[in-house]
Amino acid sequence: MERDIGGDQMEVEEQMRWWKPEVGNAYRISMGWWKEKKDDGRPDLVKNGECTSPQFLGWRGDNPSESTATTVVVVWPNSENEDVDWESVSCVDVVVSPWLLSMGEFETLKAVHAEFPFCEHDIIMKRCEGGLCVATYTPTSCSYLERVLQEPQAQQIATGILDKIAGATKAIMALTEDQ
Repeated sequence: MERDIGGDQMEVEEQMRWWKPEVGNAYRISMGWWKEKKDDGRPDLVKNGECTSPQFLGWRGDNPSESTATTVVVVWPNSENEDVDWESVSCVDVVVSPWLLSMGEFETLKAVHAEFPFCEHDIIMKRCEGGLCVATYTPTSCSYLERVLQEPQAQQIATGILDKIAGATKAIMALTEDQ
């Protein structure tokens, strides 16, 4: 899961901005970068009846406490309602960005994924204010990414989100070139 890709993390900012959740705010996120792909290039969230896993790249620091992981997240507009009117949501309302997280956060997400697979569940992520808490991760009852990929009336939004995911993935992978 880890790769020593070196390079300057700030290079991504020239192509796409890193997602940085603000302290005290809650965000509904789907994992956007998936290992498995269908023939049409869309993420294959379920293969042979089993949930697949999102893709992460590891970044090794000079010591273990500096090691991080990166992935791509889809940050949804806040909604109190699980039933989204996909015709009223614009692709512009959805943020797709690379996300750099600590290895501790990665391990927490790995444990959440084991119990609540990200092919079926989003997570509500909230950065804590001070103290020892870095963030809390609460699984939701469904995955908006999975729903938007399945909903016939959401295909325009799905295409826009998939284009954004491809751009964020390309930005991350550009850092691995010549390594």
